[in-house]
Amino acid sequence: MKLTCTITTDEPYAKMQQLFASELERIHERSKITLADEHGYAAFRVQANDAVALRAAINSITSVLGMHEKTKEATQ
Repeated sequence: MKLTCTITTDEPYAKMQQLFASELERIHERSKITLADEHGYAAFRVQANDAVALRAAINSITSVLGMHEKTKEATQ
């Protein structure tokens, strides 16, 4: 079963591209993460072959976003 998911943020595309550079370069057999520029903001698109792969990709994205959010809060 093919599954897709989009996660949009209010963070600038360029900042997210830099933050996720290593994750976006990784090659996964069962899923693919791409980053799109949605009017200057970042939108992650996940395509997966199954639910487990989709969940793993989403967890990867949200983990990095969580660290970014905590770092951002601590520096303000």
